Amino acid sequence: MRFRRQYLVRLCPEIHAAFKFLCDRAGYKRMNIAIERIMLKCIEDGALPIPPQGSHEVELIRRFELLEKRKKLRKILGWKT
Repeated sequence: MRFRRQYLVRLCPEIHAAFKFLCDRAGYKRMNIAIERIMLKCIEDGALPIPPQGSHEVELIRRFELLEKRKKLRKILGWKT
């Protein structure tokens, strides 16, 4: 019998919950199926739908923007801030 290898990926809880909600709405019972399909689409296209890794300063700006988006997601999900 062949088992799938398990990979650990760290995610922000707000992003995980919001993505899980999207997967549920689209009929995916398991998030990994949706993620695998997204990964295959990226491989087929030969590109990621996100900007490439930037300099240290650019990544600090992106991190700040991510924190702002997480705050908004917490509100949408009804979590205490």
